[in-house]
Amino acid sequence: MNETLLATAASERSRPDALQLPYAWVKGASSRSRLDSILDPAEEILGVKNACARHQGGFIFVAPDIEATLFFPKSHPLADQPRYMWVAHPDGSRRGFLVPEAQQPQ
Repeated sequence: MNETLLATAASERSRPDALQLPYAWVKGASSRSRLDSILDPAEEILGVKNACARHQGGFIFVAPDIEATLFFPKSHPLADQPRYMWVAHPDGSRRGFLVPEAQQPQ
């Protein structure tokens, strides 16, 4: 699918499949409060009750599934290619929409 069509399709969807949040969004004194400062807004955006977050270099990757990865696994025909099409949001986050190949069962 061409990138422009994919970007248009992603922007028309109401909820992203994953998020990339700036590390600067992490606030709080305790580990729990720092985690909540990311997960509370992320879960609302994603429309889920329990999201998983992990530090990925300069950003926090948040997805509904702990098994979610940024790239296709080595065992997949699209190994090392992105599983998401990322759309920048005005708030500084990036909203990730699964590419069509990632939406199909493996």
